[in-house]
Amino acid sequence: MGYFLPTAFQLGIQEVDDQHHALVDLTNVCADLIEAGQEKDACPPLKKFIHLLEDHFHKEEAMMERMGYPGLDWHREHHADALRVTQKVFDTCRANEQITAGDIADLFNNVIMDIVRADLKFAEYLEGRGDLRRP
Repeated sequence: MGYFLPTAFQLGIQEVDDQHHALVDLTNVCADLIEAGQEKDACPPLKKFIHLLEDHFHKEEAMMERMGYPGLDWHREHHADALRVTQKVFDTCRANEQITAGDIADLFNNVIMDIVRADLKFAEYLEGRGDLRRP
């Protein structure tokens, strides 16, 4: 399928950018399995996606707290919403023993929306403080 992150979505925070790419890579693993007609095999990588997403959110929130980010409370709520949506997709996958291409597109869109609606604001905050130079 070929999901990818546009360069404009690079935050300039290596650890966070690497995690975003890893999430997209897992999205592509699931999409490739679906394209190959192996929908049932997409649930384990989806579970890995959820674990990575949880870890990513935890690390990101800890970084925001260390940096005194004023949008942290909203960002935590945003992360909780994203995890609920992702868990719902996984629960459906587990119950039906398969996942659809539309589900995978939704997960990718969730990652993109997290970057656009939330993470870029954090990067702008760091840039404004002089703590970050974005690419």
